[in-house]
Amino acid sequence: MSVINQMLKDLDQRQSQSEPLPESTLSAASYLSERRGDSRRFINIGLISILIFIMIASYFFYQPTVQTAINNKAADNLQSISEPSSEKLANQTIDSYPAPILAVETNAITKEPPESLMTVRGDKKEVELQTQAATNILSVSNSSVAEKVEPASVIKSLAVVDVNIRTSQLYRAAQKSIESSDYEKALGELQKALSLDASLHKARILRYSLLLQTQQLTGLEEQLKISITNWPAVYQYRQLQARILSQKGQQQSAFDLLAANVPRLQPKVKASLEFHALLAYLAQQTSNDAMAIRQYQLLLQQQSSRSEWWLGLAVSKERLGEKSAALRAYRQSISRPGLAQNVQQYAKQRIKILQGY
Repeated sequence: MSVINQMLKDLDQRQSQSEPLPESTLSAASYLSERRGDSRRFINIGLISILIFIMIASYFFYQPTVQTAINNKAADNLQSISEPSSEKLANQTIDSYPAPILAVETNAITKEPPESLMTVRGDKKEVELQTQAATNILSVSNSSVAEKVEPASVIKSLAVVDVNIRTSQLYRAAQKSIESSDYEKALGELQKALSLDASLHKARILRYSLLLQTQQLTGLEEQLKISITNWPAVYQYRQLQARILSQKGQQQSAFDLLAANVPRLQPKVKASLEFHALLAYLAQQTSNDAMAIRQYQLLLQQQSSRSEWWLGLAVSKERLGEKSAALRAYRQSISRPGLAQNVQQYAKQRIKILQGY
């Protein structure tokens, strides 16, 4: 019996060792495991939410900046197309004198380039490239912007630049020919320059002066009349015409031509001493001594060493009975160089008469 009892005890002990853990112990372990899983999920969800927020914020932050940069770039490009630079505008001046007749006209850029751009001298391929570039400037893709861009900017064509260079060369060559007394050659060079550019006034004035100096007067007076009509503000044409009239003994006509009471036609004394000297002389010759005195006084303010102007002032002062002023002016005239011997003798005689000798 004891043996059987012992066997039963052993069996009971083995069964007790193989029995499962209490239910409360299993529940605690399961709870801890579930909490760990939930924590990991919450962390993952939090990280994903932060990343999504950063992406959305970046999108809204960078989009206006990029769009603004694009808009600014587009505005700059359009402004550079629609507003011509001051340098181009600076190259559009043709001549400082009013010129109703122009030998070469500048060409406005249009969508179809004018033929004059294709007929200049030089490399034809280079001209085609420049013409195409000028056309592309006005080819704006946005039609609404294209309507606002005024194709009114005018550039100086290559032909005008070439003409300016050539006329300058001819003018300098004419000056050298005059220095060497080859007047016929100089006249031919000046005529060539004028055939290229009819508004080259300095070439025409020099040509007229040379014709007057060499007394080739046939047709000169008629040419001067045309020039005076076309360019009334160019006072040198009236000055040359007045000299021709004076040589012909038409002093009053010459005086009237220079003394026109139109302010814009009267050049300033400082810039045109010879014009006012001729006007003073003609005023004295036509007994307009008050005007002659005024002109000589203005001239002497610019150059007080001119003896002939002092003499002219003295003559008009004496005519108006201003003997003291006339005496001073006569003395000034003989104290300065420039008078011919016979003119000096005349001035000295007038001084003696005015002094009462």
